[in-house]
Amino acid sequence: MYGRAPANISLRSLTVGDREQVTGDRERQTAITTGFLLLPRFQAEVEAKLLGIPKQALVIHHRGRVKSLSEASEKAGLKVGIRLAQAQAICPEAQFIPLVEDRYQPFWKEVLDLCVTHFGGVEPREPGEVFFDLAGLKQPEEALAVVQHAIEKRFGFTCRGACGPSKLIAKLGTGPNFRDDVPRKLGPVPNFDVLPITELWTLDPKTLEHLQALGITTIGLLRSIPRARLAEHFGSEARRLHDLAQGIDHSRVEPLYPPREIFARQTFPGGADNPETLDRCLRELTRKVAGELRLRQEVCGRIALRATPEEGPEASSALRLRFPSSAEADLLRTCRALLGRLNISAPITALAVKASECRRDTGRQLSLFHDNRSLRRKRQRTSKALEVIRECFGHDIAILGTEIERPRRERVLAVIGN
Repeated sequence: MYGRAPANISLRSLTVGDREQVTGDRERQTAITTGFLLLPRFQAEVEAKLLGIPKQALVIHHRGRVKSLSEASEKAGLKVGIRLAQAQAICPEAQFIPLVEDRYQPFWKEVLDLCVTHFGGVEPREPGEVFFDLAGLKQPEEALAVVQHAIEKRFGFTCRGACGPSKLIAKLGTGPNFRDDVPRKLGPVPNFDVLPITELWTLDPKTLEHLQALGITTIGLLRSIPRARLAEHFGSEARRLHDLAQGIDHSRVEPLYPPREIFARQTFPGGADNPETLDRCLRELTRKVAGELRLRQEVCGRIALRATPEEGPEASSALRLRFPSSAEADLLRTCRALLGRLNISAPITALAVKASECRRDTGRQLSLFHDNRSLRRKRQRTSKALEVIRECFGHDIAILGTEIERPRRERVLAVIGN
């Protein structure tokens, strides 16, 4: 999976020990479960590669703001996020290029393909940012350093890596305090309290504006406010704000790459133009797709329908679901809308449904006792739910009470009773 980390890699391993650092106590050790890689000059370095000018000052801009900078532009005093007019005044000799997303996607896909060869859980965000699931690795820092070195060697992109107990802490590790000049040395844990509130990147922009309007400008100030007081202004969001101020982030890395797709197809050798026949076909196709999604414990975010007429080219259309789903009714309703969009007059010889943007369904409720007509059905549902739990978390994680031998069962009941 990975080898020894190269000697010239600078990598940060962060823990949530900031309060202990401030008070002088021993830093609290926390399991490292999440890694993060940042390519801070991704768009600018892709443009430099395409234009063949790696040493020149490049500025990539979008909607009047600087989006990405080359190393030469950063040395000239430019920063990401400033206005384009300001950048032109500071560094007029730089080459200014508008952002074009399609130009960078092939390079970003190659980077993600390389990442997948090292880690199973890869969650890309916007181009230049990617999270990794490092849970269970004995040497997560070294594994992440190997990927960082591979990206730098193959593409020549600037790459920063950090790992920590959560996505929040891992991403903070590649922020302004990142030090590229300390090879093979783990960076110190930053002073969490003095960081600006905007560093809590998981928060909604409106929530950040509300916090700043209340005069809460640093994470330390947010940490000092009791949760009950936060609830007066933010309601149910107060608990999450309080946890983030402590450096606690419960969100997990979602394996979103490579994008998973489910495909179902049915043919009509003689052609079909009867609405009832086509609707019956859609029912069958969506039943297969929904069944596969449930089997994988996933939901899909996008449905595409392709129809092949007897005469003329294939017609296709796609819709993004308002909420990711695996319900057959949702998929069928979407497919019916897509078939109405195609508006094909000739008989159809084949229909195909593709579900994409699939991801793990972490919020699924196990169906146990929805049907009270038969005790046998209850037992079947319970056994199926138990199989799902064991598949996800291990064989010994759960056991039915009726399967426990009587002496052990009595001991368990006695412990529960006490």
